[in-house]
Amino acid sequence: MPNLSSEVSALRFPGKLTAGPYQAEQVLDAGGLQDSLALRQQIFRGGRGTDRDRFDDLCRHILIRDRRDGRAVAGFRFRMLRADQVASTYTAQFYDLSALSACPGPLAELGRLALEPAHRGPDCQRLVLAALTRLVLAERVRVIFGCTSFPGADASRHAPALAWLNKHHPALQSGPSLGPVAATSADQPDGRGVPSLLRSYLAMGGRVGAEPASDPDLDTLHVFTMLDVAQMPEARARALIRLLRQAARSGAASADIRTA
Repeated sequence: MPNLSSEVSALRFPGKLTAGPYQAEQVLDAGGLQDSLALRQQIFRGGRGTDRDRFDDLCRHILIRDRRDGRAVAGFRFRMLRADQVASTYTAQFYDLSALSACPGPLAELGRLALEPAHRGPDCQRLVLAALTRLVLAERVRVIFGCTSFPGADASRHAPALAWLNKHHPALQSGPSLGPVAATSADQPDGRGVPSLLRSYLAMGGRVGAEPASDPDLDTLHVFTMLDVAQMPEARARALIRLLRQAARSGAASADIRTA
């Protein structure tokens, strides 16, 4: 992010984050991990099979719970990396990430962001962003990357949305394999069909790779996404800081109520 260290130093320390009826937490035990995997199983696999993979043991897992019943309703995993580790990531299964080896600062891979449809209102989504912002600040992350997914592995289903991306958000000029995406398709004038997470990345200055990768295992179509935190527009960075501050204040207030 732009240099806002004087404003955010206090936000790097542990504490609860809440928004509305939701609370963010880092998974610290087997029960929490099981809740995270169960949520992912429902969102990514329709409740079938299991969604655990070899990358889970290398990541931090963040959950958003509904405080009214304790249920996990959103979550993501977050892996800190050195530049020489990017070839061993989940994203590297689909893309050549050798260009990231020259990154001057810490990197992080974001993945498996799951959000129950019934909880996709502003409070839950803002808390996801606040929790992610806290991690980025705490670890002084320079670059965040990962796969943003379209539901359905058949690229033809997403041709208009991909063409809109190709037209309005030119692909990275280095890094993952690039190429024209749906160049002959008429793009959606409003970007309809582009996942909300990807829209958020783009609004923060994120970039995409133009070559989608089909993932039959999850029945999704991945688009490489990268955000250079230092290049984020300052207005966007300040907005994220405000979200984090609000969530931290709300969390402190809820703790005070319970201990009164």
